Amino acid sequence: MDKLIYLNHLAKVFSNNFHLEINKSLMNKRIDIYGVWNMKFGRNFISRNKIIDEYECNEHCLVVSEDRVDEKFLDDFINYLKKCTLSLVNPHKNHKTTYITGILVTKNINDEDIMRKIKRFNYTKNYRMSFYGWSILRLIAVDLNNGKIYHNKISIDIVDSLSFDKINII
Repeated sequence: MDKLIYLNHLAKVFSNNFHLEINKSLMNKRIDIYGVWNMKFGRNFISRNKIIDEYECNEHCLVVSEDRVDEKFLDDFINYLKKCTLSLVNPHKNHKTTYITGILVTKNINDEDIMRKIKRFNYTKNYRMSFYGWSILRLIAVDLNNGKIYHNKISIDIVDSLSFDKINII
């Protein structure tokens, strides 16, 4: 599958819920598609002005395309996502959770170690013993030639929207 067709598909899927920026530079790295989603929830009592509690959930999605992904590139990308928890997340008393989703779009992944590393990846950062919420990293790699998607366990709920079956090629 062509990389541009798949990136256009991702942009179309994400545009329903995310504010998108294409070809953005974020922390000295080129991001093909950057999406941000933010939602505030709250409960009130008797009237709308009497707020009992409120909390905020965020998601940042970073799509990077690379022709060849080796173990060093994957390690650099994972470290970059971990640094994003420091720069993109604003923990405060109403912050509950922030998901940072890193999607690697590549032509081919043949290395079993890379597939295993993606599958076993797990990272959560707590802020002030979780009183100010937490961040969770999702890691997904899309293999365009083989038509496969590799992901960590926390990413299982969004992998369906990334599948190749949903792409309309005109």
